[in-house]
Amino acid sequence: MSDETNIDAIVEALTDQQRTVLQAIYNHFREHAAWPKFITIDRPIRRERKWDTAAIVQGLSESVIVPPRHGNLRPVSDDELRLRLPGIEACDGGPEDTARFARLLRWIAEREEAYEPPADSTEPMPLVTSAEAAQYLGLGVEDDRLPLLRLLALFRLDHWSAGTGGPDDSGDWTVRPGEDIWRFRDVQTVQDVVDAREAWVAEGRPKVLVLQPSTESPYYHVRLSAKTDPSSLTRFDLSRDELEAQFLAPYGEGRDIVTNGRAMRLADVTEIRVVQTDKPLAMLHAPRGSLLGQVMTSAFTDWGRAVGNGTDVTGDLITAPPGHAFSAATVPLPAAVALAYIDQQVIDAIRAKDGQSRFNVTKLLTLIDELNDNFAHKNTYGSHALLRGLLDHIPPVLGFKSFDQVASNYAWSKTDTKYMKQLANFRAQGDDALHRPISADADLLGFDDMPTSVCVDRLLLECAKKL
Repeated sequence: MSDETNIDAIVEALTDQQRTVLQAIYNHFREHAAWPKFITIDRPIRRERKWDTAAIVQGLSESVIVPPRHGNLRPVSDDELRLRLPGIEACDGGPEDTARFARLLRWIAEREEAYEPPADSTEPMPLVTSAEAAQYLGLGVEDDRLPLLRLLALFRLDHWSAGTGGPDDSGDWTVRPGEDIWRFRDVQTVQDVVDAREAWVAEGRPKVLVLQPSTESPYYHVRLSAKTDPSSLTRFDLSRDELEAQFLAPYGEGRDIVTNGRAMRLADVTEIRVVQTDKPLAMLHAPRGSLLGQVMTSAFTDWGRAVGNGTDVTGDLITAPPGHAFSAATVPLPAAVALAYIDQQVIDAIRAKDGQSRFNVTKLLTLIDELNDNFAHKNTYGSHALLRGLLDHIPPVLGFKSFDQVASNYAWSKTDTKYMKQLANFRAQGDDALHRPISADADLLGFDDMPTSVCVDRLLLECAKKL
Protein backbone atom coordinates (compact mmCIF):
# COMPACT_ATOMS: atom_id res chain seq x y z
CA MET A 1 0.00 0.00 0.00
CA SER A 2 1.48 3.36 -1.05
CA ASP A 3 0.94 6.74 0.60
CA GLU A 4 -1.23 7.62 -2.42
CA THR A 5 -3.83 5.03 -1.36
CA ASN A 6 -3.22 4.81 2.41
CA ILE A 7 -6.12 6.73 3.93
CA ASP A 8 -4.28 7.59 7.15
CA ALA A 9 -1.39 9.05 5.14
CA ILE A 10 -3.77 10.92 2.84
CA VAL A 11 -5.62 12.49 5.76
CA GLU A 12 -2.39 13.30 7.60
CA ALA A 13 -1.10 15.21 4.56
CA LEU A 14 -4.12 17.55 4.41
CA THR A 15 -3.62 21.17 5.42
CA ASP A 16 -6.00 22.96 7.76
CA GLN A 17 -7.45 24.89 4.82
CA GLN A 18 -8.00 21.70 2.84
CA ARG A 19 -9.70 20.04 5.83
CA THR A 20 -12.01 23.04 6.18
CA VAL A 21 -13.03 22.92 2.51
CA LEU A 22 -13.53 19.14 2.57
CA GLN A 23 -15.69 19.45 5.67
CA ALA A 24 -17.83 22.15 4.02
CA ILE A 25 -18.37 19.92 0.99
CA TYR A 26 -19.26 16.93 3.16
CA ASN A 27 -21.59 18.95 5.40
CA HIS A 28 -23.65 19.93 2.35
CA PHE A 29 -23.60 16.36 1.07
CA ARG A 30 -24.69 14.99 4.45
CA GLU A 31 -27.57 17.45 4.75
CA HIS A 32 -28.86 17.22 1.16
CA ALA A 33 -27.57 13.84 -0.13
CA ALA A 34 -26.36 15.78 -3.18
CA TRP A 35 -22.97 17.20 -4.07
CA PRO A 36 -22.68 21.00 -3.85
CA LYS A 37 -21.73 23.38 -6.59
CA PHE A 38 -18.44 25.19 -6.10
CA ILE A 39 -20.16 28.55 -5.52
CA THR A 40 -22.12 27.06 -2.62
CA ILE A 41 -18.87 26.22 -0.83
CA ASP A 42 -16.81 29.14 -2.07
CA ARG A 43 -19.06 32.02 -1.09
CA PRO A 44 -19.27 31.47 2.70
CA ILE A 45 -15.59 30.50 3.01
CA ARG A 46 -14.48 33.46 0.92
CA ARG A 47 -16.63 35.88 2.92
CA GLU A 48 -15.70 34.57 6.36
CA ARG A 49 -12.06 33.56 5.93
CA LYS A 50 -10.92 35.56 2.88
CA TRP A 51 -9.39 32.41 1.35
CA ASP A 52 -8.94 31.60 -2.32
CA THR A 53 -11.24 28.57 -2.22
CA ALA A 54 -10.67 27.74 -5.89
CA ALA A 55 -6.92 27.41 -5.31
CA ILE A 56 -7.54 25.17 -2.30
CA VAL A 57 -9.86 22.88 -4.27
CA GLN A 58 -7.40 22.88 -7.18
CA GLY A 59 -4.65 21.74 -4.80
CA LEU A 60 -6.59 18.76 -3.44
CA SER A 61 -5.36 15.33 -4.45
CA GLU A 62 -7.48 13.17 -6.77
CA SER A 63 -7.43 10.61 -3.97
CA VAL A 64 -9.85 12.78 -1.96
CA ILE A 65 -11.88 14.63 -4.61
CA VAL A 66 -13.04 14.06 -8.17
CA PRO A 67 -11.37 16.90 -10.11
CA PRO A 68 -14.24 19.29 -10.85
CA ARG A 69 -12.61 20.50 -14.06
CA HIS A 70 -10.62 18.46 -16.56
CA GLY A 71 -6.91 19.26 -16.67
CA ASN A 72 -6.93 20.41 -13.02
CA LEU A 73 -8.11 23.89 -13.99
CA ARG A 74 -9.56 26.21 -11.36
CA PRO A 75 -13.18 25.34 -10.56
CA VAL A 76 -15.94 27.75 -11.54
CA SER A 77 -19.34 28.48 -9.99
CA ASP A 78 -21.36 25.63 -11.51
CA ASP A 79 -18.73 22.90 -11.08
CA GLU A 80 -19.84 20.04 -8.85
CA LEU A 81 -17.60 19.09 -5.93
CA ARG A 82 -17.63 15.33 -5.29
CA LEU A 83 -15.54 13.64 -2.60
CA ARG A 84 -14.02 10.21 -2.97
CA LEU A 85 -14.11 7.76 -0.06
CA PRO A 86 -10.83 8.95 1.57
CA GLY A 87 -12.08 12.55 1.33
CA ILE A 88 -15.31 11.62 3.12
CA GLU A 89 -13.36 9.57 5.66
CA ALA A 90 -11.36 12.71 6.52
CA CYS A 91 -14.47 14.64 7.58
CA ASP A 92 -16.33 14.71 10.88
CA GLY A 93 -19.28 12.35 10.44
CA GLY A 94 -17.84 10.90 7.24
CA PRO A 95 -16.69 7.51 8.61
CA GLU A 96 -20.33 6.68 9.34
CA ASP A 97 -21.11 6.88 5.60
CA THR A 98 -17.94 5.13 4.42
CA ALA A 99 -18.39 2.27 6.90
CA ARG A 100 -21.97 1.74 5.69
CA PHE A 101 -20.80 1.81 2.10
CA ALA A 102 -18.09 -0.81 2.74
CA ARG A 103 -20.62 -3.07 4.50
CA LEU A 104 -23.15 -2.70 1.71
CA LEU A 105 -20.56 -3.27 -1.02
CA ARG A 106 -19.44 -6.52 0.65
CA TRP A 107 -23.04 -7.67 1.11
CA ILE A 108 -23.91 -7.01 -2.53
CA ALA A 109 -20.80 -8.92 -3.61
CA GLU A 110 -21.88 -11.85 -1.44
CA ARG A 111 -25.38 -11.71 -2.93
CA GLU A 112 -24.00 -11.74 -6.45
CA GLU A 113 -21.83 -14.74 -5.67
CA ALA A 114 -24.87 -16.76 -4.56
CA TYR A 115 -27.21 -15.41 -7.25
CA GLU A 116 -28.86 -17.73 -9.76
CA PRO A 117 -30.80 -15.82 -12.47
CA PRO A 118 -34.37 -17.04 -13.04
CA ALA A 119 -34.81 -19.08 -16.20
CA ASP A 120 -36.85 -16.33 -17.87
CA SER A 121 -34.48 -13.50 -16.90
CA THR A 122 -32.18 -11.70 -19.33
CA GLU A 123 -30.30 -10.03 -16.47
CA PRO A 124 -27.24 -11.93 -15.25
CA MET A 125 -26.83 -9.77 -12.16
CA PRO A 126 -29.18 -9.30 -9.17
CA LEU A 127 -31.06 -6.07 -8.49
CA VAL A 128 -30.63 -4.50 -5.05
CA THR A 129 -33.30 -2.15 -3.72
CA SER A 130 -32.98 0.64 -1.17
CA ALA A 131 -35.48 -1.19 1.06
CA GLU A 132 -33.21 -4.26 1.09
CA ALA A 133 -30.17 -2.08 1.80
CA ALA A 134 -32.00 -0.34 4.65
CA GLN A 135 -33.01 -3.65 6.20
CA TYR A 136 -29.47 -5.04 5.99
CA LEU A 137 -27.92 -1.89 7.46
CA GLY A 138 -30.59 -1.42 10.12
CA LEU A 139 -31.72 1.96 8.79
CA GLY A 140 -35.25 3.16 9.49
CA VAL A 141 -36.33 4.31 6.04
CA GLU A 142 -39.45 6.02 7.35
CA ASP A 143 -37.46 8.19 9.76
CA ASP A 144 -34.75 9.58 7.52
CA ARG A 145 -33.89 8.61 3.96
CA LEU A 146 -30.79 10.82 3.71
CA PRO A 147 -28.30 8.06 4.68
CA LEU A 148 -29.77 5.81 1.96
CA LEU A 149 -29.70 8.61 -0.61
CA ARG A 150 -26.07 9.31 0.26
CA LEU A 151 -25.26 5.64 -0.39
CA LEU A 152 -26.86 5.97 -3.84
CA ALA A 153 -24.67 9.02 -4.55
CA LEU A 154 -21.59 7.01 -3.55
CA PHE A 155 -22.55 4.17 -5.91
CA ARG A 156 -22.74 6.71 -8.73
CA LEU A 157 -19.40 8.24 -7.88
CA ASP A 158 -16.85 5.76 -9.19
CA HIS A 159 -18.66 3.15 -11.32
CA TRP A 160 -19.12 0.69 -8.48
CA SER A 161 -22.19 -0.67 -10.25
CA ALA A 162 -23.37 -1.40 -13.78
CA GLY A 163 -26.36 0.86 -13.28
CA THR A 164 -28.54 2.62 -10.73
CA GLY A 165 -32.14 3.75 -10.83
CA GLY A 166 -34.02 6.45 -8.93
CA PRO A 167 -34.54 7.91 -6.54
CA ASP A 168 -38.28 8.11 -7.19
CA ASP A 169 -40.68 10.48 -5.43
CA SER A 170 -40.53 8.40 -2.25
CA GLY A 171 -36.72 8.23 -2.30
CA ASP A 172 -36.52 4.57 -3.34
CA TRP A 173 -33.66 3.47 -5.60
CA THR A 174 -32.09 0.38 -7.14
CA VAL A 175 -28.54 -0.75 -7.87
CA ARG A 176 -27.50 -3.48 -10.30
CA PRO A 177 -23.92 -4.59 -9.53
CA GLY A 178 -21.34 -4.88 -12.27
CA GLU A 179 -19.57 -8.08 -13.18
CA ASP A 180 -16.49 -7.13 -11.11
CA ILE A 181 -18.40 -6.72 -7.85
CA TRP A 182 -16.81 -9.99 -6.65
CA ARG A 183 -13.61 -8.06 -6.02
CA PHE A 184 -15.23 -6.51 -2.94
CA ARG A 185 -16.59 -9.67 -1.29
CA ASP A 186 -13.95 -9.67 1.48
CA VAL A 187 -13.76 -5.94 2.29
CA GLN A 188 -14.24 -5.01 5.95
CA THR A 189 -13.12 -1.38 6.05
CA VAL A 190 -13.05 1.59 3.72
CA GLN A 191 -9.29 1.02 3.36
CA ASP A 192 -10.06 -2.47 2.08
CA VAL A 193 -12.45 -0.96 -0.47
CA VAL A 194 -9.84 1.54 -1.68
CA ASP A 195 -7.19 -1.20 -1.93
CA ALA A 196 -9.51 -3.57 -3.83
CA ARG A 197 -10.47 -0.84 -6.27
CA GLU A 198 -6.82 0.17 -6.75
CA ALA A 199 -5.93 -3.44 -7.58
CA TRP A 200 -8.84 -3.56 -10.02
CA VAL A 201 -7.82 -0.34 -11.77
CA ALA A 202 -4.20 -1.51 -11.92
CA GLU A 203 -5.30 -4.45 -14.09
CA GLY A 204 -6.78 -2.07 -16.65
CA ARG A 205 -9.71 0.23 -17.09
CA PRO A 206 -12.79 -1.05 -15.18
CA LYS A 207 -15.16 -2.90 -17.50
CA VAL A 208 -18.36 -1.23 -16.40
CA LEU A 209 -19.78 1.68 -18.36
CA VAL A 210 -17.19 1.34 -21.13
CA LEU A 211 -17.99 2.92 -24.47
CA GLN A 212 -14.98 2.75 -26.72
CA PRO A 213 -11.31 3.74 -26.48
CA SER A 214 -10.71 7.42 -25.91
CA THR A 215 -9.87 9.51 -28.91
CA GLU A 216 -7.06 12.01 -29.11
CA SER A 217 -9.43 14.77 -28.05
CA PRO A 218 -10.30 14.34 -24.37
CA TYR A 219 -12.56 17.36 -23.81
CA TYR A 220 -16.33 17.00 -24.20
CA HIS A 221 -19.05 19.65 -24.06
CA VAL A 222 -22.75 18.76 -23.76
CA ARG A 223 -25.96 20.69 -24.39
CA LEU A 224 -29.43 19.39 -23.56
CA SER A 225 -32.27 21.27 -25.26
CA ALA A 226 -35.63 21.27 -23.51
CA LYS A 227 -39.07 22.01 -24.90
CA THR A 228 -39.19 25.34 -23.12
CA ASP A 229 -35.63 26.56 -23.78
CA PRO A 230 -33.29 25.40 -26.56
CA SER A 231 -30.19 26.26 -24.50
CA SER A 232 -31.45 24.98 -21.18
CA LEU A 233 -28.38 23.14 -19.89
CA THR A 234 -24.73 23.05 -20.91
CA ARG A 235 -21.72 21.35 -19.35
CA PHE A 236 -18.15 21.97 -20.46
CA ASP A 237 -14.73 20.34 -20.20
CA LEU A 238 -15.96 16.87 -19.33
CA SER A 239 -13.59 13.91 -19.39
CA ARG A 240 -14.72 10.75 -21.17
CA ASP A 241 -15.51 9.12 -17.81
CA GLU A 242 -17.57 12.13 -16.73
CA LEU A 243 -19.43 12.18 -20.05
CA GLU A 244 -20.29 8.50 -19.68
CA ALA A 245 -21.22 8.62 -16.00
CA GLN A 246 -23.33 11.79 -16.07
CA PHE A 247 -24.99 11.63 -19.51
CA LEU A 248 -24.42 8.58 -21.71
CA ALA A 249 -24.88 5.88 -19.07
CA PRO A 250 -28.16 7.31 -17.71
CA TYR A 251 -29.43 7.84 -21.26
CA GLY A 252 -28.49 4.32 -22.28
CA GLU A 253 -30.22 2.90 -19.22
CA GLY A 254 -33.35 4.99 -19.70
CA ARG A 255 -33.07 6.74 -16.34
CA ASP A 256 -32.96 10.35 -15.21
CA ILE A 257 -29.80 12.35 -15.76
CA VAL A 258 -28.19 13.84 -12.67
CA THR A 259 -25.59 16.59 -13.04
CA ASN A 260 -24.62 19.47 -10.74
CA GLY A 261 -27.02 18.08 -8.17
CA ARG A 262 -30.08 18.35 -10.47
CA ALA A 263 -32.16 15.37 -11.54
CA MET A 264 -33.65 15.82 -15.01
CA ARG A 265 -36.47 13.79 -16.48
CA LEU A 266 -35.92 12.12 -19.85
CA ALA A 267 -39.33 13.25 -21.09
CA ASP A 268 -38.38 16.94 -20.94
CA VAL A 269 -35.54 17.04 -23.45
CA THR A 270 -35.91 17.37 -27.21
CA GLU A 271 -32.27 17.06 -28.29
CA ILE A 272 -28.81 16.29 -26.94
CA ARG A 273 -25.58 17.41 -28.57
CA VAL A 274 -22.00 16.45 -27.72
CA VAL A 275 -19.04 18.42 -29.06
CA GLN A 276 -15.43 17.29 -28.76
CA THR A 277 -12.40 19.60 -28.67
CA ASP A 278 -8.67 19.06 -28.24
CA LYS A 279 -8.32 21.84 -25.67
CA PRO A 280 -10.32 22.95 -22.61
CA LEU A 281 -12.84 25.76 -23.07
CA ALA A 282 -10.59 28.40 -21.51
CA MET A 283 -7.95 27.78 -24.22
CA LEU A 284 -10.33 27.90 -27.20
CA HIS A 285 -10.50 30.91 -29.50
CA ALA A 286 -13.72 32.89 -29.72
CA PRO A 287 -15.56 32.40 -33.03
CA ARG A 288 -14.68 35.03 -35.62
CA GLY A 289 -16.76 38.17 -35.24
CA SER A 290 -17.99 37.41 -31.73
CA LEU A 291 -17.82 39.77 -28.79
CA LEU A 292 -16.45 37.17 -26.39
CA GLY A 293 -13.26 39.09 -25.85
CA GLN A 294 -15.17 42.22 -24.91
CA VAL A 295 -17.93 40.96 -22.63
CA MET A 296 -18.31 38.39 -19.89
CA THR A 297 -18.92 34.89 -21.21
CA SER A 298 -22.17 33.04 -20.62
CA ALA A 299 -23.30 29.48 -21.21
CA PHE A 300 -24.60 30.57 -24.62
CA THR A 301 -21.38 32.21 -25.81
CA ASP A 302 -19.26 29.42 -24.31
CA TRP A 303 -21.28 26.88 -26.28
CA GLY A 304 -20.60 28.87 -29.45
CA ARG A 305 -16.90 28.80 -28.62
CA ALA A 306 -16.96 25.00 -28.20
CA VAL A 307 -18.93 24.43 -31.42
CA GLY A 308 -16.72 26.81 -33.38
CA ASN A 309 -13.56 24.97 -32.37
CA GLY A 310 -14.75 21.39 -32.08
CA THR A 311 -16.38 18.42 -33.77
CA ASP A 312 -19.96 17.35 -33.23
CA VAL A 313 -19.67 13.70 -32.13
CA THR A 314 -23.29 13.17 -31.10
CA GLY A 315 -23.95 10.76 -33.94
CA ASP A 316 -20.92 8.68 -32.97
CA LEU A 317 -22.04 8.30 -29.37
CA ILE A 318 -25.83 7.97 -29.41
CA THR A 319 -27.42 5.68 -31.98
CA ALA A 320 -30.52 4.38 -30.19
CA PRO A 321 -33.48 5.62 -28.13
CA PRO A 322 -33.17 5.94 -24.33
CA GLY A 323 -32.74 2.62 -22.58
CA HIS A 324 -30.91 0.98 -25.51
CA ALA A 325 -27.25 1.17 -24.46
CA PHE A 326 -24.88 3.81 -25.84
CA SER A 327 -24.43 5.74 -29.09
CA ALA A 328 -26.56 8.47 -30.71
CA ALA A 329 -27.85 10.07 -33.76
CA THR A 330 -28.85 13.62 -33.40
CA VAL A 331 -32.44 12.53 -33.29
CA PRO A 332 -34.60 14.30 -30.74
CA LEU A 333 -34.36 12.47 -27.47
CA PRO A 334 -36.58 12.31 -24.52
CA ALA A 335 -33.96 13.11 -21.90
CA ALA A 336 -33.66 15.69 -19.27
CA VAL A 337 -33.59 19.22 -17.95
CA ALA A 338 -36.08 20.53 -15.60
CA LEU A 339 -35.65 24.25 -15.82
CA ALA A 340 -38.72 24.70 -13.64
CA TYR A 341 -38.00 25.44 -9.99
CA ILE A 342 -41.38 24.08 -8.89
CA ASP A 343 -42.07 20.56 -10.16
CA GLN A 344 -44.90 20.25 -12.70
CA GLN A 345 -46.50 17.43 -10.70
CA VAL A 346 -46.83 19.79 -7.75
CA ILE A 347 -48.36 22.49 -9.94
CA ASP A 348 -50.84 19.99 -11.40
CA ALA A 349 -51.85 18.87 -7.89
CA ILE A 350 -52.63 22.48 -6.92
CA ARG A 351 -54.40 23.25 -10.20
CA ALA A 352 -56.64 20.21 -9.68
CA LYS A 353 -58.02 21.94 -6.55
CA ASP A 354 -59.01 25.09 -8.46
CA GLY A 355 -62.72 25.60 -7.81
CA GLN A 356 -62.81 22.62 -5.43
CA SER A 357 -61.25 24.33 -2.40
CA ARG A 358 -62.45 26.97 0.04
CA PHE A 359 -59.27 28.85 -0.98
CA ASN A 360 -58.89 30.71 -4.26
CA VAL A 361 -55.65 29.39 -5.81
CA THR A 362 -55.39 31.88 -8.70
CA LYS A 363 -52.72 34.01 -7.05
CA LEU A 364 -50.85 30.94 -5.79
CA LEU A 365 -50.62 29.49 -9.31
CA THR A 366 -49.57 32.89 -10.69
CA LEU A 367 -46.80 33.21 -8.09
CA ILE A 368 -45.53 29.72 -8.96
CA ASP A 369 -45.65 30.42 -12.70
CA GLU A 370 -43.75 33.69 -12.34
CA LEU A 371 -41.24 32.11 -9.94
CA ASN A 372 -40.52 29.34 -12.45
CA ASP A 373 -40.10 31.90 -15.22
CA ASN A 374 -37.67 34.04 -13.21
CA PHE A 375 -35.75 31.00 -12.04
CA ALA A 376 -35.39 29.72 -15.62
CA HIS A 377 -33.91 33.07 -16.62
CA LYS A 378 -31.72 33.18 -13.49
CA ASN A 379 -33.23 36.46 -12.30
CA THR A 380 -31.76 36.78 -8.81
CA TYR A 381 -34.03 39.44 -7.29
CA GLY A 382 -37.17 38.32 -9.07
CA SER A 383 -36.67 34.74 -7.86
CA HIS A 384 -35.95 35.83 -4.29
CA ALA A 385 -38.87 38.24 -4.13
CA LEU A 386 -41.38 35.79 -5.60
CA LEU A 387 -40.32 32.95 -3.31
CA ARG A 388 -40.58 35.29 -0.32
CA GLY A 389 -44.09 36.27 -1.49
CA LEU A 390 -45.03 32.63 -1.95
CA LEU A 391 -43.94 31.72 1.59
CA ASP A 392 -46.03 34.58 3.01
CA HIS A 393 -49.05 33.61 0.90
CA ILE A 394 -49.60 29.95 1.87
CA PRO A 395 -49.67 29.76 5.74
CA PRO A 396 -53.52 29.87 5.99
CA VAL A 397 -53.73 26.72 3.87
CA LEU A 398 -51.87 24.85 6.63
CA GLY A 399 -53.80 26.55 9.44
CA PHE A 400 -51.33 29.24 10.51
CA LYS A 401 -50.85 33.00 10.13
CA SER A 402 -47.09 33.12 9.44
CA PHE A 403 -44.53 30.92 7.76
CA ASP A 404 -42.44 30.74 10.94
CA GLN A 405 -45.43 29.05 12.57
CA VAL A 406 -45.77 26.71 9.58
CA ALA A 407 -42.11 25.69 9.86
CA SER A 408 -42.16 25.27 13.64
CA ASN A 409 -45.63 23.95 14.50
CA TYR A 410 -46.96 21.94 11.56
CA ALA A 411 -46.62 18.13 11.87
CA TRP A 412 -43.81 17.67 9.33
CA SER A 413 -41.78 14.48 8.97
CA LYS A 414 -38.20 14.56 10.24
CA THR A 415 -36.75 15.25 6.77
CA ASP A 416 -39.42 17.80 5.81
CA THR A 417 -38.80 19.64 9.09
CA LYS A 418 -35.23 20.23 7.92
CA TYR A 419 -36.52 21.49 4.58
CA MET A 420 -38.92 23.92 6.28
CA LYS A 421 -36.15 25.28 8.48
CA GLN A 422 -34.18 26.07 5.33
CA LEU A 423 -37.14 27.98 3.93
CA ALA A 424 -37.69 29.81 7.22
CA ASN A 425 -34.04 30.90 7.18
CA PHE A 426 -34.41 31.96 3.54
CA ARG A 427 -36.92 34.67 4.45
CA ALA A 428 -34.01 36.85 5.61
CA GLN A 429 -32.59 36.62 2.09
CA GLY A 430 -35.98 37.71 0.78
CA ASP A 431 -35.73 40.77 3.02
CA ASP A 432 -32.24 41.38 1.65
CA ALA A 433 -33.50 41.27 -1.95
CA LEU A 434 -36.53 43.48 -1.29
CA HIS A 435 -35.50 45.96 1.37
CA ARG A 436 -31.71 46.49 1.49
CA PRO A 437 -31.11 50.13 0.43
CA ILE A 438 -28.42 51.16 -2.02
CA SER A 439 -25.02 51.92 -0.49
CA ALA A 440 -21.30 51.99 -1.28
CA ASP A 441 -21.01 48.31 -0.32
CA ALA A 442 -21.17 45.54 -2.90
CA ASP A 443 -24.37 43.51 -3.05
CA LEU A 444 -23.39 39.92 -2.19
CA LEU A 445 -26.74 38.27 -2.90
CA GLY A 446 -26.49 35.78 -5.79
CA PHE A 447 -28.77 33.51 -7.79
CA ASP A 448 -27.16 30.43 -6.23
CA ASP A 449 -28.35 31.57 -2.81
CA MET A 450 -31.82 30.27 -3.69
CA PRO A 451 -32.80 27.25 -1.54
CA THR A 452 -32.99 23.84 -3.20
CA SER A 453 -36.26 23.29 -5.02
CA VAL A 454 -37.12 20.08 -3.15
CA CYS A 455 -37.83 22.19 -0.04
CA VAL A 456 -40.46 24.24 -1.87
CA ASP A 457 -41.89 21.20 -3.67
CA ARG A 458 -42.48 19.41 -0.35
CA LEU A 459 -44.13 22.52 1.10
CA LEU A 460 -46.47 23.02 -1.86
CA LEU A 461 -47.31 19.33 -2.14
CA GLU A 462 -48.52 19.44 1.46
CA CYS A 463 -50.53 22.57 0.65
CA ALA A 464 -52.11 20.75 -2.30
CA LYS A 465 -53.29 18.02 0.07
CA LYS A 466 -54.88 20.57 2.42
CA LEU A 467 -56.59 22.77 -0.18
